[in-house]
Amino acid sequence: VSERRVTGTYLGFIASYYYLQCKTVGMFQSRLRAVHQRCFELLKLLSDAGEFDELPVRHNEEMLNNELAGDIARTIESDALMSLDMSSPHSKALLLVLAHCCRLPLPISDYINDTKSVLDQLPRVLNACIDIAAEDEGRMDIVLTLMDIAKMVSQGLYLQNSELEQLKGVNRESILLLKARNIVCLSDLMNIIPQRMREIEKLVANSNTNNDSSVSNSSRNSINSSSEFSISVRELPSYVLTISTQKSSSVSDQMQFPRGSVCEVDIAICKSNSNSNTTNQLRKGGQQIRKAPSWWLLLSLVDDAGSGKMQLLGMKRVGKIANSNMRVQLRFESPKQAGIVQLVVRMVCDAMLGVDQMKSVAVVIQ
Repeated sequence: VSERRVTGTYLGFIASYYYLQCKTVGMFQSRLRAVHQRCFELLKLLSDAGEFDELPVRHNEEMLNNELAGDIARTIESDALMSLDMSSPHSKALLLVLAHCCRLPLPISDYINDTKSVLDQLPRVLNACIDIAAEDEGRMDIVLTLMDIAKMVSQGLYLQNSELEQLKGVNRESILLLKARNIVCLSDLMNIIPQRMREIEKLVANSNTNNDSSVSNSSRNSINSSSEFSISVRELPSYVLTISTQKSSSVSDQMQFPRGSVCEVDIAICKSNSNSNTTNQLRKGGQQIRKAPSWWLLLSLVDDAGSGKMQLLGMKRVGKIANSNMRVQLRFESPKQAGIVQLVVRMVCDAMLGVDQMKSVAVVIQ
């Protein structure tokens, strides 16, 4: 408040934009300053949001929560869950999210409806936390981990699991066979030559055949899994990023910015995979759904002290990319010291692990 003018705070804007309680955004701001990068710690922070205050914990459900916590702890190899207050709605919200990401069966049908309720609330809670972490702290590690959690929830897949599990037709046996051939992530598949891809498709099909005892069913499943797998790989999103400014139109021109000033870069996004689809297969409440992924653009600065840490300079949610080409402008405050620095642009997907794009460029700070 200044004289007769009233202006809102950025926390108030975030609470209004995402329809969140004021205590939720305040809690995020205070606790993000002390939180570490660990995924579990950030999931605990999200589940403590006031939006989960009314999640029902019915009679004797604390015992079911304790059993579910034991199953999750064995899956993710963590004992931190067993110290939770099992009668708390926030603890239950955390357990339901983790059970969804670990793809574990739920004890009773009421938990299925409760999971749907939590997953409906979580995206806006998570997006608000990302905005606060980027605006208030500028911590690149926290922001990237929160974005990884968004992908986890979309895919129903915990971070320690293989990215390959997101593809149709892939099972545990085929993942082991792919790892034996040095294919451990989605980028490995996207860079495979067509001749070797046919070999990989046969390998995935055979692994599904071996898991089916019926001869007729195994033949049918082999064809279906091979087709589903090849389609999933072809539809993986892939883009090329180009960074420029209005003064440097060509890629060869080295960008220059005045120190300690508000500057702007132009980022061109070009689809490099003509077969990629605008929708991806996601999991929600144990069901497969199709959803067009959205994207964030992050602009960061490599720490010149040699620690490898990234300083977040700017962030913009570009949403869904419907066309093959798109241009986005990002504003940032340049460093106060003159010299040559490394700017890094990351294009981060909110719905799939392993498909993020990155581009770095050296710029001159005058």
